[in-house]
Amino acid sequence: MYPDLTLPPEPIITRWGTWLSVVLYYSNNFEKIRNVVLNLDPEAAIAIKKTVELIDSKNSQNNLAFISTNFGFLVDTISKLETSKMPLTESLEIVDNAIKQLERVPGEIGVLTDSKLKNVLEKNTGFNTVMSIRDILLNKTPNNKYSEIEYTPKEIMCMKYAPVTSVDVERSFSRYKAMLRPNRRHFTFENFKLYVVPNCFPHEDYDESE
Repeated sequence: MYPDLTLPPEPIITRWGTWLSVVLYYSNNFEKIRNVVLNLDPEAAIAIKKTVELIDSKNSQNNLAFISTNFGFLVDTISKLETSKMPLTESLEIVDNAIKQLERVPGEIGVLTDSKLKNVLEKNTGFNTVMSIRDILLNKTPNNKYSEIEYTPKEIMCMKYAPVTSVDVERSFSRYKAMLRPNRRHFTFENFKLYVVPNCFPHEDYDESE
């Protein structure tokens, strides 16, 4: 019926933002998917019958609309924060914009979301520390309770590209896993050191002076 329509994305359990991509997909293609489902025989399988009930439910449709409208932007936000070598000032600007948008979510869910967000950020002393470092890099006076940070000017300079997510660390796990495969039994430590260099320092980062 719709040969140009891609298959729906599958949410990944370990990446909590991926289910939002699924919601956006169904929200944007709802009528097409509904037409396909309604052309199936509900008596052929219990799963089809339940799907027909869900897709005709106004509650399901309203939830898709509400989530897409108020939280759909998080898909793009997460994608941007996963970018490598982004300056700390830019990363935190993206986070600030996300916080402001979440604060505007209406109703009871908006209140719960805002409360949860503030609770998480207040407990995250590391986040408050990088916020203070960001202010210093922008030549602003840090204005939070963690403004008295114990870093030297040189250490603060090194924070210019500090990541605000764990994505880079997770990428390194995948990289090292590829190096140290279970069937690699004759890898000497010296060769391992040489192998690490091109994996950790891609050609665009290479400096001949080093």
